[in-house]
Amino acid sequence: MQHTAFVTELFVQASHINFGGHLAHDALLGLLQEARMRFLARHGYSEKSENGVGIIMLAVQVRYLSQAYWGDCLRVRVSPEGGTRVKALLSYQVVQSENEILVARASTEFAFYDYHRQRPVRMPDSLRPLFD
Repeated sequence: MQHTAFVTELFVQASHINFGGHLAHDALLGLLQEARMRFLARHGYSEKSENGVGIIMLAVQVRYLSQAYWGDCLRVRVSPEGGTRVKALLSYQVVQSENEILVARASTEFAFYDYHRQRPVRMPDSLRPLFD
């Protein structure tokens, strides 16, 4: 798969810091969600649309490679890695912008989901080219 990655920058905030003085696991998941929302918005989609159809998270995997600290600017690269009729996979690369140190690699698998009917639905046609 050779789709162009989406890149955005996010800052580590005080509320993202854990007792060890570095970026907390739950905060990184929030940053990945923000990057994913920006990626989807770029393509005219959201995590939950007005008609009740959106995405539901199935799995997340994170591999930490270094620490990030309060005030760090993180460059998050979001890349579509494939999909099926109802599911899609995104990969993430999180890098400290200032010194190019790789902080983490991650992936998320999600399904397209009708929250009104409480069931999976087909991937929207508008997103299919991103994940094929």
